Amino acid sequence: MSSNKNFDFKATSLAGTPPISSSLSDLWSKQAASPEVEQTFEQQLAKTGVSVDDEEVIVLKNRAFVEFAKNFPWKDECFHQEGEVREIGVWVDVNRVSNISSLDNTFQIQIDIELLWKPLKEEVDLALRSGDTTMNEGLVEFRPVVNIANAKSCDITDDWSPAELKFFPDCGEFYFQTKKSQNAELLESFEFKNFPFDVQDLCIKLVPPYIPSYFHQKVQLVPFRRYGCCCSYKKCSLNDFILHDDCIVEYLEGEGKWDVINIRLKAIRRWEHYVYRLCGILSLVTLTGAIGFRIDLEDGFNDATAYFSTVLLTVVAFMFVVHTTLPAIPYLTILDCFIYAMLVYVLAQMLLLTLFSFDLDIKESFAFWLSVIVWIVIHVIFGFVGYKASRFELEKLSMNSEELKAHMKEKDDDFKIVYFDMSNKDAHKNVVWRKFVGKY
Repeated sequence: MSSNKNFDFKATSLAGTPPISSSLSDLWSKQAASPEVEQTFEQQLAKTGVSVDDEEVIVLKNRAFVEFAKNFPWKDECFHQEGEVREIGVWVDVNRVSNISSLDNTFQIQIDIELLWKPLKEEVDLALRSGDTTMNEGLVEFRPVVNIANAKSCDITDDWSPAELKFFPDCGEFYFQTKKSQNAELLESFEFKNFPFDVQDLCIKLVPPYIPSYFHQKVQLVPFRRYGCCCSYKKCSLNDFILHDDCIVEYLEGEGKWDVINIRLKAIRRWEHYVYRLCGILSLVTLTGAIGFRIDLEDGFNDATAYFSTVLLTVVAFMFVVHTTLPAIPYLTILDCFIYAMLVYVLAQMLLLTLFSFDLDIKESFAFWLSVIVWIVIHVIFGFVGYKASRFELEKLSMNSEELKAHMKEKDDDFKIVYFDMSNKDAHKNVVWRKFVGKY
């Protein structure tokens, strides 16, 4: 297990898979091992400087263990058997999440990926007898790889390391290990209907290469159960978001039978900035618009008109500020609805002001108190809507892919296929077969 798995990270444990702690002597006895093996194994292991309580052993770095392991009668269960499914243990450290861009629908991560898999007995035997202190890559027949499927761009800082042979004393099994570190910019479909109370799902999608040797009957991506947890991530400080304490890790069979691991981090938007600096100021500006009805309208009608026009322009300016914060989306957010409500509110005040130019028996005090009451009603309504939206978004913190789809009432993407019949090429309007010379 890598040394950077420290208390600065929030680890998500795999449900129902506790760390293994049974003694080696029990494991051997269950396999009807000889009494000599049961009596001497732990004693011989201790002579190499290895205890059953040790987390792991880097095999080729411990010459005493190498000499011991050469002649020990290891069970076949300690190694991968030909024809069995290759279980690739995956451990992920998300060291940093940054630059969550609502405009570009992207976010950036710095990630370490660690893969562990059982070697063949022949691979271990050749490694033990090679006399090297590092693993000869020519002796490793199978090397797993995983990629980030939804990455827009990647910057690999440390590519996959040479395979390292490790022994885990608590279970008596050998594993190969390799690691990679990279920075990546990932694509994500953000949803803004409840902006600024939204919770965004940041998905890191890990997949094996799309080649036949990684077909699901041969390779499966699984958590490495020796660690007792499957991933960790650092609680980074983000400008507009805060990462939730828990994430969702999904081990799925993707389309085309390829294995998929979805690591879903939950980012909660810091809504206080928008409420205090934007909605708060806009609310005060529109409330002061009611003061326009305290002007003596018989002598200062033009001044009152100019005053309300200024308030209206202020609301429009705030509208442009919000539009530069979000991408072009085909629906209104809660913040958009609030600003439009303030815009309609000011327009209604100007219409009410216009009625004073007619010979109607309307009092300035009536218009003033009507404006104040309507302003209060609007804010009570949006306060309730904001509370409901916040509760709706917070429910997403513990949801996986299917639950999110049902919660947001999302539909699967509609794929279309263009078919053709080679026996009658001219019968299909969507396929043009050599009717003219194309321009290349």
